[in-house]
Amino acid sequence: MELPVSPLEVLALGLEYVRPVLGALITVISIDVALLLLALLGFGGGFRNAGKAIKSSLMLGGVVGVIALVLAVPATGAGFNDLLGWIDYATLLGAGVGFGLAAAVISYPPIQLLVASNSRHQARHFTR
Repeated sequence: MELPVSPLEVLALGLEYVRPVLGALITVISIDVALLLLALLGFGGGFRNAGKAIKSSLMLGGVVGVIALVLAVPATGAGFNDLLGWIDYATLLGAGVGFGLAAAVISYPPIQLLVASNSRHQARHFTR
């Protein structure tokens, strides 16, 4: 059984889809990696209160996912009445979950640094 399209063609199509925002995507990923490295090096408190940062990132991702879920259908020029089968709803749900997870992953490094530096500042303020 041979696939009608090669994996390289799928990759080329994905790159063509992302090309208009590739510069912004590379910039955001670079900043996230730099912030994550700062947290790994212990700057701003390191990974202190990591659970709180993960929870906050997941909450932000949930909000973004719901917004994406609501706005995905009108963004294509269709309406919710045009959703006919389970595959339409599954695709819509998958897009919402994907955007939500992407937002959670992208927002984690800055939230981690904010939470850790805030807890370090509060701990220093408490001991005085």
